[in-house]
Amino acid sequence: MNPTLPTLIPYQDHYPYVPVMVKRPLATFDPIAVAKIVHQMGNGFALTIDRHQRYSYFSFKPQRSLTGRQLAKHKRPANETLQAILNQYRTPRIQGLPPFTGGLIGYFGYEYVQQFVPKLHLKSPATADLDDLGLFLVRSVLVYDHRHHELGLTQLISTADLAATYAVTQTALTQQLAAIIEQLQ
Repeated sequence: MNPTLPTLIPYQDHYPYVPVMVKRPLATFDPIAVAKIVHQMGNGFALTIDRHQRYSYFSFKPQRSLTGRQLAKHKRPANETLQAILNQYRTPRIQGLPPFTGGLIGYFGYEYVQQFVPKLHLKSPATADLDDLGLFLVRSVLVYDHRHHELGLTQLISTADLAATYAVTQTALTQQLAAIIEQLQ
């Protein structure tokens, strides 16, 4: 299991959240079977964002969804609203963990770039009735490490009461990962 509580403690003064992860060996990986299980867990989706294709990521039960239309309703610019959310859920990069352990995922469309990066001088008209961005805030990620043949489950936890939250989260993640692996076998 990693990271350990002593590994995370130094981050509690500088980050609002830290990732907790448990891993178990899984010799054969069937992404379709994993996607089905994740879908059953609630609003599940799969993505691969690792350029080296070392990891396959799955997430479920997003905490929040954001669209360009929703952000347009705020009193401040969309970039500022997104930056505030990113700051609120900022986590450290911890050696030995996958690059993505939770946070905002989704897409930024061409229209978003046209609106917020004017120095690119893009002239193409906006696509009719499509949102310029769609993001999900996820705090739990199921990740398969193709190099080590391990299935891991991460969760972002608040650093406010790290010691107590870590123990409870680690136990819950261990049980949840064991149940997922049992379903896969």
